[in-house]
Amino acid sequence: WVIKVNGEIVDKFNVRNKRVLICLDSSSIGDTIAWAPYAIKFAKKNNCDVILSTHHNKWFKGLEEYKDIKFIEPGGSTPCYAQYNIGWYKNNDGKWLDDGSNLNVCNLIPLQQTATDALGLEFNELNHGINLGKGKKPFKGKYVVFGPQATAGCKEWVYDNWCKLASKFVDNGYKVFVCGVDSQNIPNTTDINGSLEKTATYLKHADIFIGLGSGLSWLNWALGKHTYMINGFVREGHEFTNNLTKITNDLCIKCWNDPVHVFDPSNWDWCPVYEGTKLQHICQKSITVEQVFNIVKNKL
Repeated sequence: WVIKVNGEIVDKFNVRNKRVLICLDSSSIGDTIAWAPYAIKFAKKNNCDVILSTHHNKWFKGLEEYKDIKFIEPGGSTPCYAQYNIGWYKNNDGKWLDDGSNLNVCNLIPLQQTATDALGLEFNELNHGINLGKGKKPFKGKYVVFGPQATAGCKEWVYDNWCKLASKFVDNGYKVFVCGVDSQNIPNTTDINGSLEKTATYLKHADIFIGLGSGLSWLNWALGKHTYMINGFVREGHEFTNNLTKITNDLCIKCWNDPVHVFDPSNWDWCPVYEGTKLQHICQKSITVEQVFNIVKNKL
């Protein structure tokens, strides 16, 4: 921005040595973990004081990497020179806003690039960790953690497949824990519900984690752990790429990243190609138990 009065420049936008407020407008686990690290990069690049507003500030407070970042709760106010908002913005019809709220169509770029677009930064994958998972190892033996819950039907895997996969790990001498908001009642497994700190501790010490394209996978990544992700609905590179083995089949259009179809969060069965047919969510259903186990067993 340049402000002129009678043709004379009186001010040029410059955040250097200023106070800047960065607000993460999403409360989801994945979005928060994906976008928060760029507050650090922005502060260093522009030599400015950054105040960061997230719905989960405690995940980052106390980390060495965030020592120069100040935090404020969502909705709070603070004197600042400029404010940046990061999110996925749609109109009332569920279509992407075309008012410049997002530099690029969000579902066509890596999730973390949403933040770099908003902040005017060059995109590269960043992970500065998370202040969770500090408990002692909760189980003495070898164990696997499953993350079978997601926020949409197109992200989930067939329940029977989780049951069969659990049996394979048990047969190979592993205990299987299942983390989620609700109990999954998968035979031969133990449900781990409760605080995110408890979940993170189980993930931190697990030998293997198998999840979906969901927040739990982002949490595992933030903890510096390898993630086996069952994900057929998203193109390569949309999530994180480091410390990831993605298990997928190229059977459909990768609807999450389609330039025409926009995900409808109000429709659990959303499947723009096959909804209402036997092929609904075929991108996930086509991934077999043997396919997953044969990929993961190399680490057993």
